[in-house]
This record gives sequence, C-alpha cells and structure tokens, in this order.
Amino acid sequence: MSCRTILVAALALSADFARGDEKLPALTVGSETYSNVTVTTVTATDIYFSHSRGLGNAKLKSLDADLQKRFHFDPVKATAKEQEQFQSHALYNKAVREAKPAQPEVVG
Repeated sequence: MSCRTILVAALALSADFARGDEKLPALTVGSETYSNVTVTTVTATDIYFSHSRGLGNAKLKSLDADLQKRFHFDPVKATAKEQEQFQSHALYNKAVREAKPAQPEVVG
C-alpha cells in the first residue's frame, strides 16, 4: 500500500464531520475558558473553533454534558472513530518507515 493511498484513506476517515458556524459567548474546556467563540467544525471526537485569542479545538468528551448533547456527542461512536484514526495513523507511519528514499538524479 502506498503512502498516498494511506493518506487518502486517513483523510477520508477524518472527513466525517459537520460544519458548525455556531456562536457561543464562552466555551469552557477543563480549566480554560474561551470567549467570543465561533464553532467551525464538529467531528465525532472533536470541536474546532475560533475565539477572541485565536483558534482552538477540544475533545467533545471534555465538554460538559449540555454541550456534549448540543453537539451530538456519542461516546461509543467517538471511541470507534478514535480507534479508526489510531489504526490509520499507524498504517501511515509504517508506510513512511518502509518507503525507500528517492535516488538523486545523476546529471552529466
């Protein structure tokens, strides 16, 4: 399996997301609170957003129960997706390790 094939498969797995564009006055993740939040993307495992200081992301499992429900967090689906991502990354890393380096072109 080529690196390109594995990369395409990895991107296909990660493409299972929803566009958010939902605004929140604040978002608390653990001990960190973000203000003026715009949710840009929600996946089975993560939430991606912009906020007053830049960009951020967090695991949905780290949000409070109300926000998990709001963003349709399913712990079973999230665990399965994390396992798929782990396997995809492992395959990609294996292919990179096993790839033969390009031979320099001889000019002359």
